[in-house]
Amino acid sequence: MEFANQLKMLRVQLRCTQKELAEKLSVSPGAIHKYENNQMQPTLRTVAKIENYIKKNNISLEIGLDKDAEKQGELTMN
Repeated sequence: MEFANQLKMLRVQLRCTQKELAEKLSVSPGAIHKYENNQMQPTLRTVAKIENYIKKNNISLEIGLDKDAEKQGELTMN
């Protein structure tokens, strides 16, 4: 499952809006919208914030990096 779908499922499971999740991650609501609609990939810093947040809430979300994409500064979510 791609990251966009996993992030939306996470947000729905947490019963929070894009705005609420954005506030918790210190990003804009527009960024959450773009992540969920696969229009933009989060930075590594944002991925780390998401991982920390889901760990605190005991929720599973698989996030991986494609080695070629990592070299180019892009993320690929599994």
